[in-house]
Amino acid sequence: EGLPDSGCYDSDAPMGIEMLKTQIYTTGLVESNGITHYDACNPANEKQVEENVCAQTKDGVQREPRLVTCPQTMTCQQGRCVR
Repeated sequence: EGLPDSGCYDSDAPMGIEMLKTQIYTTGLVESNGITHYDACNPANEKQVEENVCAQTKDGVQREPRLVTCPQTMTCQQGRCVR
């Protein structure tokens, strides 16, 4: 899932291993279908990261945004969870 030859690349998981629990601590990007999508903070909730991942969809492996809540003592800044 998300392997470089699939047409979707996730800088947080370059080998295709999707581990949202560790990806939320770095600001990464996903390249899919010629478009670069950067991880970002949810403007409606300062404790949530919009983490972009490569995921299997009905149309193949593509970028999929997922909202992930930062751990209790952290907030989102520049697309990652920080203290």
